[in-house]
Amino acid sequence: QTCALPIYNSLLSFESVKSGQLDLQITDYAGRRVAVQILNYSSGKNNFSLPVAELSRGIYFLTLSDALGLHQTLKLIR
Repeated sequence: QTCALPIYNSLLSFESVKSGQLDLQITDYAGRRVAVQILNYSSGKNNFSLPVAELSRGIYFLTLSDALGLHQTLKLIR
């Protein structure tokens, strides 16, 4: 499932019960990869800056994937 997320700031926040690693990928509407990051998170609250400062206005997709192959995609509106 994809949900829309207007970008008002560039902070991604979430809580986790364990530590781990996520692959973050941002693609544009045409499917071109515009940003890639590896996020190492810990148990508890986590905050990460998203690499969106240089993105033009438009629609993007942020996908977070873990080592188990689980992924979540968010629609970003810049």
